[in-house]
Amino acid sequence: MNRVVATVAVLVFGCASAVSADPLSLNCPPSETIPCDQLDNLDRTGRAKVVGGCGDASLMFRDSVLAVDSLVIRIWTAEDTCGESAVCFQLFTLVSAIPRIAVLPLENLSSAEEGGRVLQRLLEDALGRSTDHVLISPAKVDDAISRGRVRQPVLMDDDQRQKLSETVEAQYFLVGSLLNYEVYQDQYSGPIPMISCALQLQRAHDGRTIWSESLHAVGNDGEWLFALGVEHDITRLGRELARKAADAVGNALSAQPCSVIR
Repeated sequence: MNRVVATVAVLVFGCASAVSADPLSLNCPPSETIPCDQLDNLDRTGRAKVVGGCGDASLMFRDSVLAVDSLVIRIWTAEDTCGESAVCFQLFTLVSAIPRIAVLPLENLSSAEEGGRVLQRLLEDALGRSTDHVLISPAKVDDAISRGRVRQPVLMDDDQRQKLSETVEAQYFLVGSLLNYEVYQDQYSGPIPMISCALQLQRAHDGRTIWSESLHAVGNDGEWLFALGVEHDITRLGRELARKAADAVGNALSAQPCSVIR
C-alpha cells in the first residue's frame, strides 16, 4: 500500500493574519494497514496535529468507507477561534484479525462460594473449543488480575482496563456477575439445579460493550434440556449455559464490522 497522506488546507478570511503569523494547518498521522478492531483506537491510529492559527482550535474527525469495504478514509478538521479551518486525510486499509478474548473472574453474588470460579472455567472451556477466536490462557489472566490488584473486573476503571489488556494482549474481555448457583429440592423431581448470570463482552481498549445478556437455566426447563428429561447435575447445566453464552459471543464477534461510519 502506498502510504501517502493528502493534506488540504482551507483558509477562511478572518482575524488570523492580524493575530497569528502562521496560518492554521493540520498534519495527519500516516496512512497504514490496521486490524479491523483497532479503527476506533486513537492511541493506535494517532491524532492529527494542529499547527498555527489563532487561539484554541477545535479538532474532530469522521470516517467514510470507500467503494471497497476494507478502505476507510478519516477526514480530520480543525477550526480556530478566528473561523479559520484546515482539513487533512488519513487512509486505512483494514485487515481481519482473529479476536483474542480473556474471560475475567465473575462477580459472585450467589450463595455458592465457588460458583463464580466454576462458571468462569466452564465459559473458558466452551470458548476454547472455537477456532474463530483465541482464548487467553486462564493462568495468564489470573496472574495479571492478581498483579494488577483488580478486585472486581466488572467495575474496572479505564487505567486498570488498559493495563490489563496490554498485559494479557486481549482485544476483548468477557465479564459479568453470577446471580444464582444453587440446587433446590423438588418434591416430585428431586434435586433441581438453577443458574443465573449476567454477562458482557467488552472491547478491551475502551470498555465498550458489544454484547450483553442475562442467562438463566433450570434443571427441569424443557427448552434447555430438549425434552430429554430433568437435569440433576449443576455442572452439566452450567456447561450447557456456557455453551449458549459462547455461541452468542461468537455471533457478536462475527457481527463486528471492519469499518465504522460516524
